[in-house]
Amino acid sequence: MSEVRQTNYQQDEIDHLIADYNGDVKTLISRLLDERQMLIRQVEVAACAMSFGYGRGWKPKIPVK
Repeated sequence: MSEVRQTNYQQDEIDHLIADYNGDVKTLISRLLDERQMLIRQVEVAACAMSFGYGRGWKPKIPVK
């Protein structure tokens, strides 16, 4: 995808999300941060459940806390 088309697609997605929250950007950001935290927890649980040999020595790491 070209950079211009990707930027337009991203802008359309952003506009759609803002519209879904009736223009309440703070609530939208709060919801996205909540989803991010949930995904981080899921990766942490998967990392604990994953055996060392399963990923050939690789374990997922969370780059930001």
